Amino acid sequence: MLINLSNHPSNKWSAEQLSAARAIYYQIKDIPFPNIDPGATIDEIVKLAKEYAFMCDSNLILYKMPDGKVPPPDAVHIMGEMTFTYNVVKQLEKLGITAVASTTERIAVEDENGQKTSVFKFIQFRPYQDYDEIPY
Repeated sequence: MLINLSNHPSNKWSAEQLSAARAIYYQIKDIPFPNIDPGATIDEIVKLAKEYAFMCDSNLILYKMPDGKVPPPDAVHIMGEMTFTYNVVKQLEKLGITAVASTTERIAVEDENGQKTSVFKFIQFRPYQDYDEIPY
């Protein structure tokens, strides 16, 4: 299962992102990203991060795959305010849960009036990983 902890509900993801998520993780569950107070202390952020990591952990469910296949690994897709995201990722690591980010290609489109609009094309899910864990 993939828990989506972001400001972008999975029902608004592109077909490519949904397809990739379902191919890797089979099921998707949305948990809305909290509104992070810019005046919050780091202690408040860490406390909130622990609450959300626990919420993610308690929402990962055991389920059976069709035809008795082994279920895919669980992960949390987390994108948002950086200090909160960092601390949630650290808490998830302590729980043995993989955290991933979605990567996109930004395509800027300029109209005839010079207005630029950015379109983001999903590329992949990339795990958050400590440098020491990278095998090179």
